[in-house]
Amino acid sequence: MRHSQYLPLITLFILCAHASAQMTNLSAFRYAAITLTTSDDPTSTSRLSQTPGLFQHNLSIWGDNPLWGSAAAALDFDSNLTASAFDLQSGSTVEADSFSTNRTRSVSLHFETIRFTLLETTTFELSADMDNDAGFSGSTYVQLAYQDPTLDPIYREAVVNASATINTSFTLDPGLYEFEFWGSTSVVEETGGENSGSFNAAVTFHAVPAPSSGIFLAISGLLTTRRRRCTR
Repeated sequence: MRHSQYLPLITLFILCAHASAQMTNLSAFRYAAITLTTSDDPTSTSRLSQTPGLFQHNLSIWGDNPLWGSAAAALDFDSNLTASAFDLQSGSTVEADSFSTNRTRSVSLHFETIRFTLLETTTFELSADMDNDAGFSGSTYVQLAYQDPTLDPIYREAVVNASATINTSFTLDPGLYEFEFWGSTSVVEETGGENSGSFNAAVTFHAVPAPSSGIFLAISGLLTTRRRRCTR
């Protein structure tokens, strides 16, 4: 009969252990696309896609045509995806200088999407610093959405020729979700000028650990205290 007083605590311990076993795996699906192009050299396109885990790249291309002008694009990024976190540092610059009535174009794009399934209610934290100084066009954004495209995004922050700092959190119910980063900038320069654009972003999206370990310690300490009292 004396042990019956521990039943509520033991039940809670089992429930917490079951919940902690259902881990969210952000790395189950990932898609990344990186593109650099210049109109002076249409073949100078660099692409990367479907790369898991950690990847780092420093990409640059340029074109120089005496009838058109010159263009250049560069992209540096360091991206790491684990079971519980997505971390990204990404920056790009483009520039173009036209010598004739023909347009000279330079474009840079970095795009990443991760998709994940939640089996239990989970809290995520998002922090980001974004800056975009688009020349002709471009934008930088982060977005949290359902995988169902007919539903509106849960959260979206975008900048064009502006900057933004994000520090927020989300508590999501079980379901299918995706987190997306996009950074792009491009220039289209005609005779008589020089044009440039850039974007920079630092993004962290991670699951907040459930307080199950703290509960385990509290329950363990309580059981130990009661045992000591009973043995006196």
